[in-house]
Amino acid sequence: MSVTAASAERPAELIWVDEGWLVSQGVAQWTELPLWRNAAAPWAMNVERAHAAGLQCRPIAETVDDTWAWLRDGGRAVDHERFAEHGIAAEKEAAIVRRWLARLDRVGEVSWPAPLRTPD
Repeated sequence: MSVTAASAERPAELIWVDEGWLVSQGVAQWTELPLWRNAAAPWAMNVERAHAAGLQCRPIAETVDDTWAWLRDGGRAVDHERFAEHGIAAEKEAAIVRRWLARLDRVGEVSWPAPLRTPD
């Protein structure tokens, strides 16, 4: 996330929130928060065969920089019937952040660093 903010040259304050709590707040997985699923399965796939077949992953910073440059140069997402569903409304995001921070104040928790979640 910090790589994305740096690439876009936009200031960002990252606030780490418990996944279960986000679900309880009605945040839509994958669409309101891209690439977020509250399940280990999507992220626990064995990719050895893909690597053996030649898959090479490049650094995320390189991908973000190239995507941001493409968007600045007029690139746009593929048209899709659910395109309008992607992203979270600024008002909803702000309300969720306020509730999370108020919760932390009540229970004396901190939101950083986020605990790492590993597949079972």
